[in-house]
Amino acid sequence: MFSPKGDRLAMISERGYNTEVLIISAIDGKRIRTVLKGGRSDRFESLHSFVSGMSFSPDGSRLLVARQLRDYSIWVMDQDGSDARSLIEGLGAVGSVRWSQDGTQGAFSETTADGGRLRVFRMDDPEGSLTTLVAGTSYSFAWSPDDSHMF
Repeated sequence: MFSPKGDRLAMISERGYNTEVLIISAIDGKRIRTVLKGGRSDRFESLHSFVSGMSFSPDGSRLLVARQLRDYSIWVMDQDGSDARSLIEGLGAVGSVRWSQDGTQGAFSETTADGGRLRVFRMDDPEGSLTTLVAGTSYSFAWSPDDSHMF
């Protein structure tokens, strides 16, 4: 996921038994920082702490991340990994996560035993404003430039 200015890239790196969320330079490919560290256990098929759902805030200062421990949850944090907090917990499998263009909303695709759905929330009240927009299968989506539609 590229930052809004295109100078940084947030990515997941899996090496051996380590899973990390990294910020790297889009200019020279060098690691700028490790934002989060996870891991795997050989006693379980997979014990990821993070999944591929993440998005930079419109100003590039924060990250919205889908995290899996037992259940999936949506977290927000500064791009250096500080000030991390959980916004929504107890979710099904979360795929794409996107910040709205104006930074006031977030959205994600979720798959549960009942099927897939696209959900949105306000950043200032994530649990209270959680709304399902589309029921069915919605893995990849994008906000319109004015945040009035999703595709």
